[in-house]
Amino acid sequence: MNFRKEQDAIPRVAVQWRPEGHRKRGRPKTTWRRTVEAEAAAMGQSWGTLRMLAQDRERWKEFVAALIANGKKGSKPRKRCLAPFPALTCQIKLLQDVRKIRRERFKEVPLCKPVCDNWYEACKDDLTCTDEWAENFDWSSDIVEEDELRLIQFLLSNTHINTRINNADINAPFTSNVGTPQGDRLSPVLFIIYLEHALKEVRKVIGEPKSPLEKKIPREIAYADDVDFVGLEYIDIDAVQRTLHKYNLKVNVAKTEKTLLSKNEDAWRSTKKVGSLMGDKEDVERRKQLSNVALYKLKNIWIGQDKINSNIKIKLYKALVKSILTYNCGTWALTQTELNKLDAFHRKQLRKVLNIYYPTKISNKTLYTKCNEKPLSIHILESRWRLFGHILCRNEEIPANKAMQLYFHGTEKRFGGRPTTLPVTINKDLSQIQDNLSLKSTDDLEYLRSLAQDRNQWKSLTKQIVEIAEASRSDDRDAKSE
Repeated sequence: MNFRKEQDAIPRVAVQWRPEGHRKRGRPKTTWRRTVEAEAAAMGQSWGTLRMLAQDRERWKEFVAALIANGKKGSKPRKRCLAPFPALTCQIKLLQDVRKIRRERFKEVPLCKPVCDNWYEACKDDLTCTDEWAENFDWSSDIVEEDELRLIQFLLSNTHINTRINNADINAPFTSNVGTPQGDRLSPVLFIIYLEHALKEVRKVIGEPKSPLEKKIPREIAYADDVDFVGLEYIDIDAVQRTLHKYNLKVNVAKTEKTLLSKNEDAWRSTKKVGSLMGDKEDVERRKQLSNVALYKLKNIWIGQDKINSNIKIKLYKALVKSILTYNCGTWALTQTELNKLDAFHRKQLRKVLNIYYPTKISNKTLYTKCNEKPLSIHILESRWRLFGHILCRNEEIPANKAMQLYFHGTEKRFGGRPTTLPVTINKDLSQIQDNLSLKSTDDLEYLRSLAQDRNQWKSLTKQIVEIAEASRSDDRDAKSE
């Protein structure tokens, strides 16, 4: 394409640049042009003939096709033609190709044999895995096929790891097939598959749910290597640990927690799950503390008012502080008083970012406009409805959907004075619009689920709720109190 550009086009001038007249080490030995010249010479072409050849698009396509064919023909079989940790997309693509060939042409296909016979013959002896984790794994066809297993074994074989501190290797490379080295894209995927197989045995140890109510409760909640087991009765953690140990999966006893959910005890509210505390008030207070710590670490940036532009300060605040403050905010169910306090806390941080202190005054509306921000309560409202719609579009068997169905399972009368919950908050949001929507029963939940299947319709509903909430606000109502 560069050869077909104008004479003075920058890309063409760049590729026509020659090394005459430059200092000795001003140009690397391997450059794009030198690579092209070497490939053209292999085809009996020179740099000058390439420019004439490129003027005809069809002839250029034929030349490129012949060049690729010549490269494949002249390539020598290598024992390790794949990197130890190639890109995950390449792995998936290769696995898909193997499955496609198996499905269309053969009942059984040796690994990559249709693609590269020489490579397969050269490395087939190295495809024997003796690792303990592979021996214990029941590699059934519904998880991973035999061809894929052999490919995985080859990718993990002969893997070398270096220990590096400050960009300097401190010892010689060593071989390891255990753990997940930095930059490894294959091991995390294999770990998830392996853990799922081990959890099947754990489910047998825990036992099947006995009551109809227990069948509706999510039995386990897993996120990467963090697994929670939920039940109405005591679960033998020691038996679970012994089962996982058979698969060389070690449970960190120091980090294992047993949480009792009870109406009379509030200890569960301080339990941390996926970085958030289970109690909304407790989680909000913790988010405030963490965001203040992050804000204080960047105090030199906020103080340097004349050196750094205000827009850059706001961008840094949103990326490094606000993201900590609003982490998992879509799960919060807060009262209006708590939301007002959170908005005031947010504005206080914005004033610090802009270096505005007493006696200098600024109205809330002007502050939001200057920072291109909106009240944090509105941000929480949007996050709540985005998360709600995302869950409704998912499979009904995921833990979040099971929890919502279980919430409306009880038939007993609900007494007043209950704390604010997420379903109550969502129902309050729906009561502000004139479409007679609510969330008080399973039928209401299923109707909202049907609305969420249409993405545009759900976005329109969310936008309507947010606009009503913004119209009911008065940004300057507490300007004097702050």
